[in-house]
Amino acid sequence: MKRYKTILATMLSAAVALASCDYTDLEPTDMVGPEKAFGTVENVHKAVVGIYGKVSLRSKLAITEYIADDCVQGGDSGGAGTDLTNWVYTATSGDVSGIWSHYYGIINQANRVLYYGPEVEPANESEEASLQESFGTAYFFRAYAHFELLCFFSDFMDDEAKGIPYVSHYHVVGNPSREPVGDCYEQIMTDLNRAYEMLSVEAPDLSADLTASNSTAYISQATVDALRARVALYHGLYSQAYIYATNALRAVPIAKKDEVQNVWLDKSNAGVIFQLSRPAGSATIGTLFVGGDYSSIFRPSSDLREQYAETDIRASVFLEYGRDRAGSPVWMVKKWFGDASDIGRVDEKMFRAEEMQLIAAEALARRENPDMTEANRLLNELRAQRHEEYTSQDYPSQSAFMTEIAKERRLELVWEGHRMFDARRLNLTMSREGKSITGDDYRLTLPIPQAEIDANSGISESDQNYGY
Repeated sequence: MKRYKTILATMLSAAVALASCDYTDLEPTDMVGPEKAFGTVENVHKAVVGIYGKVSLRSKLAITEYIADDCVQGGDSGGAGTDLTNWVYTATSGDVSGIWSHYYGIINQANRVLYYGPEVEPANESEEASLQESFGTAYFFRAYAHFELLCFFSDFMDDEAKGIPYVSHYHVVGNPSREPVGDCYEQIMTDLNRAYEMLSVEAPDLSADLTASNSTAYISQATVDALRARVALYHGLYSQAYIYATNALRAVPIAKKDEVQNVWLDKSNAGVIFQLSRPAGSATIGTLFVGGDYSSIFRPSSDLREQYAETDIRASVFLEYGRDRAGSPVWMVKKWFGDASDIGRVDEKMFRAEEMQLIAAEALARRENPDMTEANRLLNELRAQRHEEYTSQDYPSQSAFMTEIAKERRLELVWEGHRMFDARRLNLTMSREGKSITGDDYRLTLPIPQAEIDANSGISESDQNYGY
């Protein structure tokens, strides 16, 4: 058995393979010693910028959206996503090992900042504040990456189930094992609480001030609240989820009806809590669905299309009936399409107020003392901003309301990486092209990569997820 640790090895390889070109105008720090890389406050900041460069929704969406039921293979896919869409991936699949490496690569860079950064002596209060912002950002991304791994590779709704190795040190000592899901959640929230205390940036209401668009490019306290809300919801801590979601909404309200289209054309930041800029030439989310030559990679499923009412403005913003590169008529994913001059390039909306609105509504309905009146108000408020004509509805029972929440999450958050996990959380059946998979199917939890099991004595074959 190899003595090196696969987790650390994949982190280091991911640093090269997955770094985004958005932030490469700075000298790389991965290949120099810590004295040069972290000798100054400025260099610590550069290392944090390197974390931003590794983060992207593309790796996540390439798996979650191909597995889920909101899109199907197009005629020009060339076989891309076949294993995923047919639910036949294994522990040796490249997609599986790739997502594992992607997130541990982010963790590695965050731990690097948190390991070497505290050795830097700030010269004044301004430098001290800068360091605190850097450390807060590193804690945030460490929590974010571990949470994504927990969702992909574990039964994240069972505290006693096997979770993932929580790597909180830059130099991995020993062979990290799978920690219980509950312990992973505790560490994730600990890191997020640290991040919140260290960060001072408050996201403004960008729907009112478009000149402040750059503020969405950095982690703010509102971003931390948004992730805390998502984590608490998945963990079943509904009272906490409501508080965090509400806090995020105080900073950034949902986009209005006349703002929705411009949000997805990068002409407005309404409702955007945090996003990653994607300049020309970078890898884009949109090309997961539509090629640069209008080729049909993955197209909207018929089941999804049928869910949009005629009055729903999102149908024309998110979907398009056009022609592929051969001139054949075809439905296309328009949400991540962007500008026709650079197809598929849209800033990656990582956290949006609309998700927070739906989390708050769901949490109110599912907490120990439900508030169905306020839950219905929040749902109706969002729907009123998404329909040309809308009459408020009242769903007094929890079961009826949750059916509507699941539907609205699908319609609003489509192709943003939520549907697969919602199917697991809410035990939904996903169907497309005559095939179905239930929310409790083992295949909605990815297998631990075989390479990790082979090289890490802390994880054995008996630790593999059920069914693989």
